[in-house]
Parts: sequence; structure tokens; C-alpha cells
Amino acid sequence: MKIIVKAITSNRDDRKKVEKALEAVGFHAGKVDAMNPPKFTFDNFFNFYRHLLGRTEVDKIFDELGAKKKPYLTAQQFCDFLNKQQRDPRLNEILYPNYTLA
Repeated sequence: MKIIVKAITSNRDDRKKVEKALEAVGFHAGKVDAMNPPKFTFDNFFNFYRHLLGRTEVDKIFDELGAKKKPYLTAQQFCDFLNKQQRDPRLNEILYPNYTLA
């Protein structure tokens, strides 16, 4: 664990944030703690990444679009999100058409 913490931190505040994220997903971040490689699956890594970034606005978007109980958006929900919330209304619709399922 010490190697992971050292590889992605540059100061004391970063180190504490990484250690806190590791502990949040069930890995101890002490100096002598070791990680069992088979336990560090993609899902565990992704949970660690989400705890490390702390991007709660992503969860908010999922909740607003109706994906509260699902960890994904449908293609239609994603298109609606791009067209209604991310699209700049000043764009020319001929040069920059709305997103479609295709």
C-alpha cells in the first residue's frame, strides 16, 4: 500500500486523501499493510477512484435522470442529457445537430 500512496501523492494532504479513499473501499493504507492482488479487482479500483475524486455531482446527475437504482444510463437518457443540459443553445443546429441514438 505504501507504494500506491507514494506513487500518486505529492504532499501530505494528498497522502491523507488517498489513504482515506483506500480505507473507504476496505484496504488498509498503513506502512506495513500489503494488498492481496486478486482482491484488487476493477470494481474495487473503480470504487477507490470514485472515493478519491469525490465527484458527487455525477451521482446527482444519475439521480436527476432517473437512474437512481441503476449504475448506468440508457442510451436515450444519455442523449437527452447531452441535448438538454450539455448542449450550448447558441450552436448552429445545421452544423452541430442534436445528438441521436444513432
